[in-house]
Amino acid sequence: MEDVNIASRVERLPMTGTLWIWATLLALGMFWDSFQLFTSSSIALHFFAALNAKSFGAYLSAAFFGGTFTGAIFFALLGDKLGRRNVFAITLSIMGLGDLVAVLAPSGSILFAGMTLAGFGAGVQIPLNSTYAQEISPTHRRGKMSAYQLLVGFMGGTVGVFMAALLVPVTIGIPGYKILLIIMVLGAFSSLIIRSVLPESPRWLERTGRQKEANEVMDYIESKIRKDLNGAELPAPKNIVEKQNRRPLLEVLFSKDYIKRTASAWIVEFAQGFGFYGLVALVPSFFYTLGYGIFKSILFTGIIAISYPLGVLIAYLLIERMQRRTGITVFYFINMLFGIGFVLSGLYHAPIAVIVTFGFLTELSVFIDGPFLHTYEIEIYPTYLRSSAGGISYSFDRLGGFVAPLVGAYIILSLSSGYTVVFALAAVAWGICSLVGFALAIKTTGTPLEALEA
Repeated sequence: MEDVNIASRVERLPMTGTLWIWATLLALGMFWDSFQLFTSSSIALHFFAALNAKSFGAYLSAAFFGGTFTGAIFFALLGDKLGRRNVFAITLSIMGLGDLVAVLAPSGSILFAGMTLAGFGAGVQIPLNSTYAQEISPTHRRGKMSAYQLLVGFMGGTVGVFMAALLVPVTIGIPGYKILLIIMVLGAFSSLIIRSVLPESPRWLERTGRQKEANEVMDYIESKIRKDLNGAELPAPKNIVEKQNRRPLLEVLFSKDYIKRTASAWIVEFAQGFGFYGLVALVPSFFYTLGYGIFKSILFTGIIAISYPLGVLIAYLLIERMQRRTGITVFYFINMLFGIGFVLSGLYHAPIAVIVTFGFLTELSVFIDGPFLHTYEIEIYPTYLRSSAGGISYSFDRLGGFVAPLVGAYIILSLSSGYTVVFALAAVAWGICSLVGFALAIKTTGTPLEALEA
C-alpha cells in the first residue's frame, strides 16, 4: 500500500489490544515522572521535620521543576530531529542517572543537582508520549488514547505518595527517602528496556522523507492488528490529504493561523502549572503545620492523591464526547470553585475531614482537566514540528511549577497566613485557565490531525 499515505492507513485502524498494550508501555516513562514529581514534596518533608527548614520542600521541588522545564524544551526539539523512539531512550537514561546521583548525594547541594538532572530527563515525557500516542491513533480514538496513557502514567503519582507515606518516616539501614529514590532508578532503567519494543512513529518518518521506513513500520503495525483480529482484513483506507508546506517553528507558532492556538496552550499551561504544583508542593508541609506528624501529613496527602487516576478516568470517559476546549473551560472553572473551598476550609480551621475532602475534589478536577489540555496542545500543531511545539507548550506547565514553589516559599516565610494566600493564588490561576479556554482555544475533537493543520 505504498501509494496510500500514512495518515490514511492510520485512520482506518481499529483499536485492538496491540495499540492499548503499546499505550501502556508508552506510559511507563510518565509513570516514573509522576512518581518522582509527587514524592519530591514528601522527601523534602523529611528535611523539614529534621532541620525545621520550612522552605526546603519548595526549593527541592523547584530544583526538579527547573530540570523539567529545560528538559521539556530541549528534548521536544530533539524529538522532531531524532525521532520519538530515540528520545524516549535518551530521556529515561538521564532520569535514572539523575536519581542515582540523588541516592548517592553526600550533601543537600548534590541532592539538588541529582533531582535537577532527573527532572531534565523527565520533563518531556508527557508531551512526547502524547505526540506518539496521537500519531498512531485514528481520529475517533485519539483523545481516549492520550487519556489512557495519562491514566496509567499518573498512577505513578498515587503509588508514589503512598510509598512515601510508608518509607519516608522510617530508616531501614538507609533513610526511607533514599529507598524511594532507588525505586525510581530501577523504574527508569527497567522502563527503558521494556519500551524498546515500540516502533518509531510512522507519521514522523513519512514527514521527514523516510517513506520506505514509514511504510515498513506501518506494515508491521497493520500485521499486528490483523493478528489481533484473527487474520481479518482491515477497512479500506480513507483518503486524507496532507499539507506539504513546511515552515520554521517560530514562524508557525506566531503566525496568524496559529497565534490563538499558541496563546491558549501557553497561558493555560503556565497558569495551571502554577496553580497545581504550587498546591501539591506544599500540601504535606501544610498538614504538618496544622499539627499532624510526618506520617499523618503524608497519609492525608496520599488520600488526596487517590483522586489522580479517578480524575483521568473521568476525562477518559468524556474526552471524545465534547470539544477539548469545552472540557478546558468547564472543568477549570469547577477546579477554581473547589480550590476556593480548600482555601476557606483551611482559613476557618474546618475539621480535617472537610479540608481533605476539598483537597481531594480540587486535585480530582485538576486531573480531569489534564487529559483535555495535554491532548489539545499536541493535536493543534503539524506533524513535522508537533513534538517541538507541544513540548514548548508543556514547558510552560513546568515553568509554572518552578515559579510556584519559589513564590510559595517567599509568601510562607513572609506571612503568617502564607499557605492560605498561596492556595488562593492557585484558585485564581485555574479561573484564568477557564477564561482563556473559552476565549482562545479552538475546536479539535473529531477532526483528523492533518485537517487541523493550517
